[in-house]
Amino acid sequence: ENPLEIAKDFDAAVSYYNGVFYVSIADTTFAVKEDSVIDTETISRGISVYTPGMVNPMLDHKFSSGICSLVPGEDRFTTSLIAKLDDNNSITSYRLCNSIINSKMRMTYNDVNLYLEKGILLPEYSRYSDMLLKLYDVAMSMKKKMLNEGFLEFSSTEIKFYLEEEKISKIKRRYQGKAEELIEFLMLLKNLTKTSYFIKHSSLLIIIEASTLS
Repeated sequence: ENPLEIAKDFDAAVSYYNGVFYVSIADTTFAVKEDSVIDTETISRGISVYTPGMVNPMLDHKFSSGICSLVPGEDRFTTSLIAKLDDNNSITSYRLCNSIINSKMRMTYNDVNLYLEKGILLPEYSRYSDMLLKLYDVAMSMKKKMLNEGFLEFSSTEIKFYLEEEKISKIKRRYQGKAEELIEFLMLLKNLTKTSYFIKHSSLLIIIEASTLS
């Protein structure tokens, strides 16, 4: 089984260095202009549709797998959360910004799970071993905090189809382990931080407008 087949796109990157945590998502707005033909077509598709052995992407593959894909060694436009953490993995300060990143390593769920769950580390991952452990620690702290605050945890079974000569040869349940949890909860951390930011600053705007009217 080729682990690269499991990943359907490469639009997210995470990192941790010297007490600072980074989550970046591919930013397509530099390439897809509002009301352009590609923008209209993307909106009409709504979502990417994955079928056995193929995908009909929401964003044309020349963008989703090309200039907007976080290819290692290539500069890419992204939106980022840059957050400083304390010893309890709580955010003490953060910045949300447009950014340009250059990914250093494309990792797969299978290979990261081997390390996080069985202690088997690929030689090319050796320089990132401590970072992976820290990122997983941050993700699990986020999960614990969410559950304590009343968030509900839902899980579902994802199925993987194996093809031979363009026909389905077998169907197997896809394993989802610690690597998947790592990405899931770090993405949630970015989204919740961004939501809190907009709620806070929208409230300030309303107060300012009300004061002006009075």
